[in-house]
Amino acid sequence: MLIISLILFALSMYIYGFESTGKPRSYLLDTFGIYASIFSPLIFLYFFYSLYRVGIKGTHSIYWYISITAMIFSLLFSFRQKIYIEDFAPYVVISLPIMLKLFMHSLRVRLPEFRRIHYNIVKLSLFFLFINTFLLLYNKPLYLILDNPEKHFAYNYYFAKDIAKILKKNKINNIKTFDRKLQKRLEFYGIVKGNDYFVSLYDPIKYDQKFIIKYFNKDLLDIYVRKIKQ
Repeated sequence: MLIISLILFALSMYIYGFESTGKPRSYLLDTFGIYASIFSPLIFLYFFYSLYRVGIKGTHSIYWYISITAMIFSLLFSFRQKIYIEDFAPYVVISLPIMLKLFMHSLRVRLPEFRRIHYNIVKLSLFFLFINTFLLLYNKPLYLILDNPEKHFAYNYYFAKDIAKILKKNKINNIKTFDRKLQKRLEFYGIVKGNDYFVSLYDPIKYDQKFIIKYFNKDLLDIYVRKIKQ
């Protein structure tokens, strides 16, 4: 099953693509932080414990193999570059049934009077999940305290909707961009791929229009648009 998981993972990366551009730089802590925000800190720690526990003593299910494969490769790639967490997280989170099964087994083998610590862990985990969800939904005020907006943990996942609104407002509905992922995200909001305009988030030297996305009167992102001559 390990070999099958590796083959399927390689096929997934080949079919759906994997970004390997940019200067080599470690983003390991960033990846840990994003995973912790997805699971919540306590559950993320228990996630590691569950994979280790099952790996040492448990039955290795296909869930375990897929999850551990995606996690290991995402961390290895993070030593070299910033990864797109959406390429890996869907494979990692399928380990949740393993975590739940292990926790319930640990709970059931104990007498009721010795289960208090498990109940406290659940309460604390739910509390952190609530805080985590709140921060994920209402994290924009963090831009006010950051000198560099790109240090915001959700910076790479913002702006597609805002960019689409600005482009539509200026009657720009047919674009080309070198950012393949941005192109796909804009298509979701009705900005189709074409040859009328070129859009870039980096200064292309020549451009016809420049738009700025602001939150709380703070400049966060520049959008450069150039009319493509027919």
